[in-house]
Amino acid sequence: MSDPVSSLTFGLLAGNVVHVDEVENGLACGCVCPACGVRLIAKHGQKQAHHFAHDGGNECSSGLQTALHLAAKAILMREKCMLVLGLEETATAVDANGHSHEATKITRPKMVNFDQVSEEVRLGSIIPDILATFGGRQMIVEVAVFHFVDEIKLRKLKELGMASLQVDLSNMVNGWTWEALRTALVDELDRKKWLTNPRSGALRAAAQIEADRLAAKVETVRPEPYLTLPATAMVEPFKVHQGFPAFADALDTLQILMDPARLKREWLTLQEVGPTTPEWLDAASKLQIEWDEVPLHLDVQVPGEAGFLVARKVWQAAIYAEFVASGAGKPFTRKDAVKWALARFPIRKNLDILQRRTDLLTEAQLAILPWASRAVLHYLEALVARGILVRDGDDYQAQAAA
Repeated sequence: MSDPVSSLTFGLLAGNVVHVDEVENGLACGCVCPACGVRLIAKHGQKQAHHFAHDGGNECSSGLQTALHLAAKAILMREKCMLVLGLEETATAVDANGHSHEATKITRPKMVNFDQVSEEVRLGSIIPDILATFGGRQMIVEVAVFHFVDEIKLRKLKELGMASLQVDLSNMVNGWTWEALRTALVDELDRKKWLTNPRSGALRAAAQIEADRLAAKVETVRPEPYLTLPATAMVEPFKVHQGFPAFADALDTLQILMDPARLKREWLTLQEVGPTTPEWLDAASKLQIEWDEVPLHLDVQVPGEAGFLVARKVWQAAIYAEFVASGAGKPFTRKDAVKWALARFPIRKNLDILQRRTDLLTEAQLAILPWASRAVLHYLEALVARGILVRDGDDYQAQAAA
């Protein structure tokens, strides 16, 4: 006895999916199996639920899935519309106190009316189930019954750069009606998910801007301009190397330079003159930013930054304007950025001997050593960590929009 739940109730008649109750009884139905193509016999009996049987008795295991897949595509071709999911992107930013601020940007679901719907159209190396066109844009719809989009196909979809959506119909295989299937495809959202959407990148960027704004609004003092020795390290005696007086003198200079009170006075001076420096004015004009409202990625505390004799915002904004904002995605090397920065800003030059012999420094001494070129490298890595730059060996490049 046939199981009415798992029996084949849909077949193909002249290339169209039809229900068993829509055709004549027996072989007169003129139907074939959607999967294997064998002739079907319509069974309109009284004891069992109406179903199709394969002529010859050899039942096919894929008929149910194939029928559902074909029917779903037929509905989309006929209806030419679909309720699509909205988007949601979240970003975080950390304020000067180390507290995270989160912002979320969303778009609402909407009913999309397609101008044109095609099936099985080759796009490069893939053939999507449905290719829909609306408002000058294209969208791919993948109907998942038994086979879902895998990593290989997902990568190819991303390369196409268009929106693609998957509809999961796997739990409808053993029982569906035309109306239930239409509702699932056209009117519902639960079975759908975005595989790719080119608008996600812009939405994510908007969320990041909002998160940065929230973090910048916090009325706290931003981090001190330079890394200083921990309290326990301040009393740690600096190494004095007998027979190496120049090194010992440089260590004495370092200890004097990095005195917290002296650093504070220097920081205040640099903050006062920073907004009037030509380098800042040029970068601020290019980036359209204000001194008191710079994004957090232009005020990043990094090791070695006391090597610059300008405020942190000045040299970081200048590097960002030159290599990220104005670089148009052009690759550059670590050497390019360091050479450019050292040629434009005043730096401390009386600690060269310490920079050449870092093997003779304690970890605490190395951590606070003013070193402009090192600061630039750490800043580039900070931009990589924030997803602004990508690095390949010694080469950097502005991250492309998702």
